[in-house]
Amino acid sequence: MTQPVCKYDGEIARIDILVSSDEVVFWFFARNHDPKSYAEAFDVVKQPFDLDTFIASKEAQGYVTRRWNGGARLFFGSPFPIRSKSEIFNLRKRLEDQMMRNGGEHPAGYQVHTLDLAYDL
Repeated sequence: MTQPVCKYDGEIARIDILVSSDEVVFWFFARNHDPKSYAEAFDVVKQPFDLDTFIASKEAQGYVTRRWNGGARLFFGSPFPIRSKSEIFNLRKRLEDQMMRNGGEHPAGYQVHTLDLAYDL
């Protein structure tokens, strides 16, 4: 099985993962990364990919995992917020609007009220 490759030399503080039916995309963020800027590196791995094994190996290295339907975010050490209060408010409103337009369920299957939007999505 192919593993994601990070082409960044420095320490990685956060890894964002998006899972689709045909591929898994990884974004690698450096320590002291500005949340408003792009990732230092990314990689795409074709499915099938064993995400659980990858996450377990990262957790053994000291990463903390936040998971949701279709993705995950790994933080090295303690999780840290990636959004401001106003960004959290706006995202929650958008997710709730999508949920209401879809008969009370989010189209992507998110349990909107269980997400901590400072860290998730």
